[in-house]
Amino acid sequence: MAKRIIAAVFILGAIATLADRQGLFGVHEERIPDILHLTIRFIDVDSRAPVSEVHIACTRPMIRSACTERPGPRMGQTTITFRVMKRSRHTLLFSKDAGYALGREGVMNLTFIHPDYERGAMEFSDNQSLWSSGRAPVVELIRSDE
Repeated sequence: MAKRIIAAVFILGAIATLADRQGLFGVHEERIPDILHLTIRFIDVDSRAPVSEVHIACTRPMIRSACTERPGPRMGQTTITFRVMKRSRHTLLFSKDAGYALGREGVMNLTFIHPDYERGAMEFSDNQSLWSSGRAPVVELIRSDE
């Protein structure tokens, strides 16, 4: 009889743990201010050579200058730094990283500016794999005809 009681308690405990892991008892999402660094690599579309000194203008809804930039770490790369909210989800027993949030609208627009190339643009949103990939995204620039 004692073995059955122990087995039943064990099974109920396992079911309760699985249910909590799935969030059936409730989930609390926490947002923590954080800073994110993103390095972008620029190359010429024709020659595939790196393009240095590309200016990046970052905008979000109602924010004109949403990031800072610096050249490098390698030739043809620019690193931007911007504020995000790191999201984490908590249940009774578990915590899980839920990605990043860019703010109320969840969108950031990047414009790439170089005097010898046409302007390029890119839009990022919350939870894109770009934030966690660890690889520098590659942007191909087209030489202007001036």
